[in-house]
Amino acid sequence: MIAVLFLLLIASLISYKKTVLFSAVVFMFMNNLSSGIEGVKLYYAIVLAQIVLFYLLGYYKKKKECYPLLILVPTLIAGICYFISSYVGTMHQYGKNAVNIMVWFYYPYIVWHVMSSSKEVIYYGKILISFFFVVTGYAVLEFIIGQNLYSQWADAAGIIAGELGGTEAVERFGLLRCNSILPFCSALGMDASIVFTSLAILITKGKRFFFHEKLLIFLLPLCVLLCGTRSQFIVFTLCFLGLLCTKEYRKSGYMKVLIIIGLAGVVVFSSVFVEIINSILHSDTSSVEGSNTDMRLSQFDIAAYYWLQSPLFGHGRNFTWEVAIPNNPALMGAESIVFTQLIDHGIAGLISFYLIGICLTFWCYRYSRPLAMIPIAFIAGKTMSTVVGVEYNIPIILCIFVVKALILYKDSQYEVEYRARK
Repeated sequence: MIAVLFLLLIASLISYKKTVLFSAVVFMFMNNLSSGIEGVKLYYAIVLAQIVLFYLLGYYKKKKECYPLLILVPTLIAGICYFISSYVGTMHQYGKNAVNIMVWFYYPYIVWHVMSSSKEVIYYGKILISFFFVVTGYAVLEFIIGQNLYSQWADAAGIIAGELGGTEAVERFGLLRCNSILPFCSALGMDASIVFTSLAILITKGKRFFFHEKLLIFLLPLCVLLCGTRSQFIVFTLCFLGLLCTKEYRKSGYMKVLIIIGLAGVVVFSSVFVEIINSILHSDTSSVEGSNTDMRLSQFDIAAYYWLQSPLFGHGRNFTWEVAIPNNPALMGAESIVFTQLIDHGIAGLISFYLIGICLTFWCYRYSRPLAMIPIAFIAGKTMSTVVGVEYNIPIILCIFVVKALILYKDSQYEVEYRARK
């Protein structure tokens, strides 16, 4: 994997913009790959290198548009809160905190400025669509063969530096829980929902990247189903409702076909969908394994105990995993971002987490009402359950991509109309 990191560094020097946009798809979603350096993820290493090169290569001088304040301000507040937590808490992990802040909050700033023309936007769209064709295709293959050969190989080869699902076959709702080539099954569900919404918006607006991207629109909901995670079913439902509640999207041809296919699937596999709905509405009595009220209350009691010891800024990064969980195994797999934020970063960290989502929602709403559902669904998903391998950089960068595409599409339409008048 060191060779891969070395090649990416060379590519960043030769073709900086394309390598940044490529990394902001492939390695952003496959963020559990190792760099070959012990304890260092490939995505994190290449992000830090590309941030440095942004200034060394002079790309900071070519900035055309100001970074949106509705993204900049809340992410800056969150970063400050995280550093204060490290200072006043017991976990003084300043270096790791700085890396997380750069990857989650500063890298989208780099992507914003790199994605400065229709050429870069189209390139990013093609990489995104191509990558998720691989993700969806392999998810279907994983379901058919009943095991994840990629996860088993990656685990055995030692190229993973984070969480990895799929090493063992696990079923839920009578279906194999799939994670494809992504870190975990919940990541497959949330990523598929966000990408589905992004592409649905752009296709409806007439922005095309490949002739076959509409096929991907029909495959992504299948990935959500195959992830077998209740919280991600709700995430997809929120995203889908955002599209249905807007007349322009509701009347689009692909949406009508999708609804028909969806209704047919519900009828044919009614028992599966009934079990899913029942497990969501009645988690305490459902036969499906997963979190329930008692489990969440127990975890909340433990989280509250540690939070009250340092209520404002918490104990610092990773206190939950390195101290709280070893002493309280019941907290393992804490079913909400609320628990970990309260313990690690206190009420300030929790407020800053939601502030980012709220501000991103308002910013997205300016350009597209359905797009505003992406940060809302992300917040809902992280609040309801642990979503391994999905942090704020993913919804922020995807929303930036959609907004840039919408703006450039409007500009190109204006240019066509202007030329027609001449």
